[in-house]
Amino acid sequence: RMEDVLEGELSVLYREADTNGDGFLMRDEFDAMLGKMEPEEDEVEQLWWLAHRNAKASAEQSAEEIPADTIDHAAFTAASRRASVVRRHVRLHRTPPAPEKMDADSKEAQDKM
Repeated sequence: RMEDVLEGELSVLYREADTNGDGFLMRDEFDAMLGKMEPEEDEVEQLWWLAHRNAKASAEQSAEEIPADTIDHAAFTAASRRASVVRRHVRLHRTPPAPEKMDADSKEAQDKM
C-alpha cells in the first residue's frame, strides 16, 4: 500500500517543485521542496547527489540533453524511492489513514445507530 502511494506521490511532488515548469528540477527548486520535508542534516545533499548522478547516467544512455545542475523526473523518482526523507514525508503527510478495524461488538453497536 505504501509503495503504491509513494509512486503516485513522487510525480505530484516533482510537479509541485518544478515551479518554472521546464520539466527539470533546479537545485533551488529541489532544496525548497526538501526543506518542507524537515530533512536530517545530510539527507538533502545525499538525495541531490544520487538524483544528479542518475540524471547524468540517463542522459548519457539516451543522448538527451539535460541542463547542468538539474535533475529530471526519472532521476528524481529513482533516487526518491530509496530516500528516507521522501518516504517519511509521504508516509506522514500524504498517505491516507488505514481503515479502522472493528470487533464484532463495535460493529453491532454501530449497526444499531
